[in-house]
Amino acid sequence: MKYAILLLFVVGCQQPAGNPPTQARTALLTAMNDRLTLMEQVAAYKFVNKKPIADPEREAALLEAMETRAPSFGLPPQDVRRFFEAQIEAAKMVQANLMGTWQASGLNPPAPPSLDELRQKIDRVNEALLHALNHDRPFRDQKQELHSAAEKLLVAPGVTAEVRQQALRPLMQ
Repeated sequence: MKYAILLLFVVGCQQPAGNPPTQARTALLTAMNDRLTLMEQVAAYKFVNKKPIADPEREAALLEAMETRAPSFGLPPQDVRRFFEAQIEAAKMVQANLMGTWQASGLNPPAPPSLDELRQKIDRVNEALLHALNHDRPFRDQKQELHSAAEKLLVAPGVTAEVRQQALRPLMQ
């Protein structure tokens, strides 16, 4: 009888399939969505100022900075690099989607903040992403749950299924 009660307790404590995402997973996906949400302002800045979507110098500097910071968060630098490479590509896809919509419709984007202000916001979100990546590590094997949660949480303007897939790519490997 004692073992039956223990077995019921252990089975009852297991997470059933389809449970809501863990706090760590939610924090990671929310930070990823926050970064993608900022891409509307980035795209508006580039659209208004006729700048290209790609910014290789800024991208290289960001990747180097994130790789350098990774160990202080207990993260392997190469994993952090792959993650941020995917976020940069997803961000460029969002910018292209939004800029294409504005151009096709003839509508102007919302007035963008200054480039410095945008970069400060992105840097704060990148910091949150490093924290969230560290806290999400124990749940990396839950690929289906990650995909399901991402469909609900990665919903920034300009995000498509392809953008979502790109952003998640390093987490799904």
